[in-house]
Amino acid sequence: MSNHLPKTSYSVDEVIERHRQADPAFREEWDRSAFARDVSIAVLRYRVEHGLDIDQLAAHLGVDPETVGILEDGEEDSDLQTLRLLSERLGLQFALDIHPGPSSGVEVIHSVA
Repeated sequence: MSNHLPKTSYSVDEVIERHRQADPAFREEWDRSAFARDVSIAVLRYRVEHGLDIDQLAAHLGVDPETVGILEDGEEDSDLQTLRLLSERLGLQFALDIHPGPSSGVEVIHSVA
């Protein structure tokens, strides 16, 4: 007799992977938005780790707060000029992986700021 109970809690990554496997439309959108999401996470992490609000980060970057909001929303891909600005002003390093297929994206290597 087994004392194993069914798993009742799942990590976010497990839930996402289950949805990716079960729903082709979800998988397509999740994979398509990976680049923007990775940049968003890097910007949000920087802002939180440095105790900045959106206005302060915008001033540091030399952009308006709406631009920071767009970056943090993770809905729009950043262009190379924006990645360069984030690198120069925040000390973020990005590695782009561009190739056919769903796993193209951006990786934040580390922050030196």
